[in-house]
Amino acid sequence: MIPKVWTSDLVAVPPPDTHEPIARLDWDSRHFGFPVGRIAPHYSTDAELRQVLRMAKRDRYRLLFLVTAENDSPSDELLAEFRGRLVDRRARFERSLVRGERDSTSRTAGCCVRSYTAARLCPSLIELAVQAGGWSRFSVDPDVPREKFVELYRIWIERSVRREIANEVLVAETSGPDRQTENERDEAEGAELAGMVTLSAADGAGSIGLIAVSPRHRGQGVGSSLMEAAHDWMRAQGAERASIITQMANEPACRLYRRTGYALASVQNYFHFWP
Repeated sequence: MIPKVWTSDLVAVPPPDTHEPIARLDWDSRHFGFPVGRIAPHYSTDAELRQVLRMAKRDRYRLLFLVTAENDSPSDELLAEFRGRLVDRRARFERSLVRGERDSTSRTAGCCVRSYTAARLCPSLIELAVQAGGWSRFSVDPDVPREKFVELYRIWIERSVRREIANEVLVAETSGPDRQTENERDEAEGAELAGMVTLSAADGAGSIGLIAVSPRHRGQGVGSSLMEAAHDWMRAQGAERASIITQMANEPACRLYRRTGYALASVQNYFHFWP
């Protein structure tokens, strides 16, 4: 079982319950180089949020995260006053993994999905991880420095490969005449992967962390092949259900998940404030 102790927002785990209005996010603060916090969920009215945001400004917070229910939102006036914006409508998709229930698509002919076992990251795996975060709030918020977003996802895939925040990393390759051994392909300069997915499983539930298909291999069924391989791996770990979190704005990903048996379970709004 992977302990969820890295950064609460990357692994979609809320910070510990607290009566404090702001939970300081130490990892995030170190990464971005300025104080970052998360507003406690029970502060929901404009009056309450204004008080908390004034406190944050006094305490020199640069960035505050606020998570609300799908139909809840601060007023436009409050957003304008504290440089707030909606940066993500985060969707959680779920499906059953009951044995005997197969995916609706078959794996693509000529596409090989295997475990990534090399100790080092190849350049194309890092690029795929960055692409996986292309719709994330750290990418769409123009006030987040681009280099910090890229480094965030490089660290994510690096720690996934080390099996620190994932149990498995699967990669997809297409057939070719110049195939090398696995380690040679993984570590070769400029080696290209068609896609990748990071996976975890515990207590009868599997989850997908990152998934991406390289631009030149999209529309060829690689995503479906990765999903089917992911479900087979989860079943082998004893998982009976699966979940994945994405952005509602990422329509291609949402279509892929629905096509492979998932249904929308919940939506949350994520706001960034720069007081």
